[in-house]
Amino acid sequence: PLSKNAQKRLLKLEKMAQKKKDMKAREKERKKERKEKKSQEWANLSTEEKEAAIQRSKEASRVRAEENNRRKEKLNKALEAGQNLVIDFQFSDQMTDQEIANMSQQIMYCYAANARAPVSVRLSLTSLGRMKQYLENVPGYQNWKLHREETSYMEVFATRTQDLVYLTADSETILESLDDSKIYIIGGVVDHNRLKCLTLNKAKEQGIATARLPIQENVKLTTSTVLTVNQVVEIILEYLDSKDWVKALTSIIPQRKVAQ
Repeated sequence: PLSKNAQKRLLKLEKMAQKKKDMKAREKERKKERKEKKSQEWANLSTEEKEAAIQRSKEASRVRAEENNRRKEKLNKALEAGQNLVIDFQFSDQMTDQEIANMSQQIMYCYAANARAPVSVRLSLTSLGRMKQYLENVPGYQNWKLHREETSYMEVFATRTQDLVYLTADSETILESLDDSKIYIIGGVVDHNRLKCLTLNKAKEQGIATARLPIQENVKLTTSTVLTVNQVVEIILEYLDSKDWVKALTSIIPQRKVAQ
């Protein structure tokens, strides 16, 4: 028999699956309505208007295809030689199902940001564990161009532990710049101040370096410096492009947190 926690997780997954099914049904109905509306609008166009619309559609498709190919090529290059950025999910067992669902949404934002960034990173997800089943429900996840690892980063990068740097807001070391020889790690944690110093303590136990983003040195905030995982990833992506911490931080940190 399943434990109570396992039963709750199973029930949660079943509810998520049903919710996804309901959303698909609603979207199917909306698509049908849009298709009928477009058919009616098309029927009312003149021959010249139809020909012009066809040409615009072909051009838009060509532009989209070129952009998709450009992004795929850029991500493939990043997988080969990009800045290493790891998201560590080893704390999944300490999070609730809702927090893990929230994290899977953040990872979707991370991947989208990496795909559109001028400079993409070599993104790795490690210690997937419970996160795996949630991420597999994200549309397109199986086709994402990143590294998926069941094992921890200590095993994945066993020969490069001296290059590991855990990014944590609790570190005393300031990250002054990004070093392409280093492997930066972000804790995949939804932090509501309940898991304070978790990542710092873990890094200390493993004997690996830590650092924090230079937030307080460059931006005055009205609240804490705790950011979401996708915000940290987006700041790093912006810095890789601009080499300017002020620009990277102020363009990503929500304006409500920045002192005016």
